[in-house]
Amino acid sequence: MTPPPNDKGIGPPEAWYQDAQPDLSTVIPMRTLTEALDSYVLYHDLAPETAAWYRRIVSVYSGWAGGSVPLADFTGEKISRLLADKAAAGRSPHYVKSLRNGLVAVLRDIRGNAPIERVRAVRCPPLEPEA
Repeated sequence: MTPPPNDKGIGPPEAWYQDAQPDLSTVIPMRTLTEALDSYVLYHDLAPETAAWYRRIVSVYSGWAGGSVPLADFTGEKISRLLADKAAAGRSPHYVKSLRNGLVAVLRDIRGNAPIERVRAVRCPPLEPEA
């Protein structure tokens, strides 16, 4: 496609890239949080321990949500509710913050360049060094 010319004979930048966009109609979309995690692990250079950690936190979320989680149900609000429930159950603030950080990383990857919803903040007391 040739971009429509302006007064200098050059079309708008967004028109230049229209043909460069991939045809997503043939791509099988991710439908569940577990599928999105599989994609996240595939496309990020993660140590095996880190990939296992992401799988654990997604498992915690899925267990809390009642099983397989459709991507439409994986939102900032639901992550915030999980974090509030874990804090209310007496889980360590450091554990809750770890859940938050991992789940937000996956949510950001799913959303791509789109903004994500607010997610509950987690404050942690300083760790006491052990001698």
